[in-house]
Amino acid sequence: MLRSLSERPDNSGLYEYQDAKNEDTYVIGKIVKCSGIRGYVKVHLYSQYVGLVKKGSRFSLGESGRLRKAGATYRVDNFSIKGNVVLVKFSGIDDRTAAEEIVNKYLLTRERAPRAKGSFLIREIIGCEVWSTDGRLLGTVSDVLPRNSGLAHDVWEIQCGQRRNLIPAVKEFIREVDTSGRKIVVNVIDGLVEG
Repeated sequence: MLRSLSERPDNSGLYEYQDAKNEDTYVIGKIVKCSGIRGYVKVHLYSQYVGLVKKGSRFSLGESGRLRKAGATYRVDNFSIKGNVVLVKFSGIDDRTAAEEIVNKYLLTRERAPRAKGSFLIREIIGCEVWSTDGRLLGTVSDVLPRNSGLAHDVWEIQCGQRRNLIPAVKEFIREVDTSGRKIVVNVIDGLVEG
């Protein structure tokens, strides 16, 4: 049965970002910069994971979603949340110099956030055939570009031969997703896709 994204109030938290090598490890956000001189860092969280950051929570750090070193964890001593951005003070990261060493690292956890209705793992989306609402095969999802990479929304890359189209993963375009049937239906407007 196809599930409709139009039932969702928004498109935040559409995916769980999962470590490809460690399927039980979830990437919950990225440390984007230092804040002040006492070891605080600014973390951009993937929206469905905001509730996992609390005093005493433990996280591993990784590069490109891969574990930095097995067993190394960092405990949250203090934090404040503003939307999807969290200011975090980790135990053992006590000054700006130490904080600078963890900037651009990803926060990893084995704890899974509750999945919202209509949310998908990236690995469930990649490889799905993409069809227009009028029945034309547009190609296959070859990549997912997360909104955290400077985009306003997550964007799905659709590959068809040498042609590549980028479709924003918002309810105005994504009409139905059937991950078990490996099929996605999109509403195509003028200029959205080539060919």
